Amino acid sequence: QAASMIKPFVAQAFFYQASKSRSVRYTSDIRRTMERMIRRSSNTATNRLMSIVSRNAGNGGVRSVERVLKQHAPGIFRETRVVEKIPAGGRTYRNLASAHDYSRFLYALWNDQLPYASELRAIMALPNRDRICDGVKSVPSTVKVYDKTGSTARLCGNMGIIEAPGRRGGRYPYTFIGIIERPSRARNYASWITRRSNAIRAVSNLVYLEMKERHLLV
Repeated sequence: QAASMIKPFVAQAFFYQASKSRSVRYTSDIRRTMERMIRRSSNTATNRLMSIVSRNAGNGGVRSVERVLKQHAPGIFRETRVVEKIPAGGRTYRNLASAHDYSRFLYALWNDQLPYASELRAIMALPNRDRICDGVKSVPSTVKVYDKTGSTARLCGNMGIIEAPGRRGGRYPYTFIGIIERPSRARNYASWITRRSNAIRAVSNLVYLEMKERHLLV
């Protein structure tokens, strides 16, 4: 399940449209919608942008997001399924994406292989509460993270790029994708999501320690 980690993909679908059609304009209003969608994880903003992508694609519905992504980058979004807007209460369980899809997307995003890549990176880098760096003991405050979390009663996840400084200068980027999924809704959401978030932080801590030794990170 993708949960809210699908939201950068929705933004990317719009950016594909904006890069191909003069009638699709990336305005300050769209930028604010994307910020709410990614930084605040607003479901209302997400559904609005899905509707805009659909309208630009001939009113094909929410599945237009998936079609646009696969039309322009089938090699990246191989296992992505976008079939529903986010319902009331945020109980979105039908949209799917694989860890490999997130990895390919983040690699392309970092290497400017996607239209408006620098803009999407800037939005994903806005301060928020993540599970990759926030509360992770070994990760210093000097790192920069570009990420999106996903949280439901059936999934806890975080995918992103960590840009870490080296002791001898330079910056060392790497991707991190953590997904914990269960087949049924947790009865105690708060307890379940807290424990799983901490598990992702523990793994991120181990990864950073390995990268720190390998690349002499701060």
